[in-house]
Amino acid sequence: MDHIKSISKELVDALKKILDSRVKTLHPSVHGGILARRDLDSHMEALQKFNISAIDVVIMNLYPFYETIMASRDVSFDNCIVDIDIGGPTMIRAASKNHKDVLVGKGNLDDTMFQRRLAWKAFHHKQTNSSEFVPSFNVVLERSSSLRYGEITHQKVAFYFDKSLCGVKLGGIASALQHHGKEMSYNNYLDEDAAWNSASEFFAPTCVVMTHTNPCGIASHHNLVDAYKLALEADPVTAFGGIVAFNVQIDEVLVKTLCDIRSSTDKAFQFLSFSSPSSSSSSPSPPTSYSPFFPFFRVHSPHFLLMVVRKSLREGAELKR
Repeated sequence: MDHIKSISKELVDALKKILDSRVKTLHPSVHGGILARRDLDSHMEALQKFNISAIDVVIMNLYPFYETIMASRDVSFDNCIVDIDIGGPTMIRAASKNHKDVLVGKGNLDDTMFQRRLAWKAFHHKQTNSSEFVPSFNVVLERSSSLRYGEITHQKVAFYFDKSLCGVKLGGIASALQHHGKEMSYNNYLDEDAAWNSASEFFAPTCVVMTHTNPCGIASHHNLVDAYKLALEADPVTAFGGIVAFNVQIDEVLVKTLCDIRSSTDKAFQFLSFSSPSSSSSSPSPPTSYSPFFPFFRVHSPHFLLMVVRKSLREGAELKR
């Protein structure tokens, strides 16, 4: 870091420590320099007007709260309070919000996706530091529907969605519209979600046949009928009664080949409504703009497993048989 031009935070104009150093960096001279958007003239003019320097890199190590409470069994409550960081997480959040113009990371300084990864790592560092003293993790869920039955017919089950993601177009089965047929069951949701996620891995027109969350056939072809036939031929026995998903819109010609499989065109739905008692649904297109690093939770009674899934979207040439 010696080769990077910098100044001490104490030398920033008008920046003063107050309340026994509890307040040092919570100041417009710091956060204005971090949050100012370089592409907005009004923001840059405000920096000049108030004599605030733009801050391009934020590297932050938070107070060692966890180390403090683990250092000794008889550590005092007052000592723990001192090591609850306020200014550091605030600067991390500000820099992560403005990651287009500001690089942010933890410890030593570790393209647009590179900036997003730094922002993600910084948020993770802040959340990890904070979670040591936050006794619970709250997610607001809202019931959207009651399903026919659970994994077994005598079990009751309902579908809940995360309200914090409302308005965020991430696609997926949770955003799908069911057009006709029976109400979805627990296993239907699991299989449809697995099929949609598998199909979303590909750029080329792709068909996925999914049974009990396991793909028994995947094929890519510019002709969707051929893609379906190739996927079905991989394991036609296991495919019986499974979920068929495509990553592109399909037409009536393909539906007539499928006979009782869902599609996303009105004509195809009209055909299905007279030919099949099964459910059919359509989902928004696979997301293309969000970070490929996506959290995936699974219950591990009574706890949780968290996996960060990387949406690779590989081309066919990169895949091996």
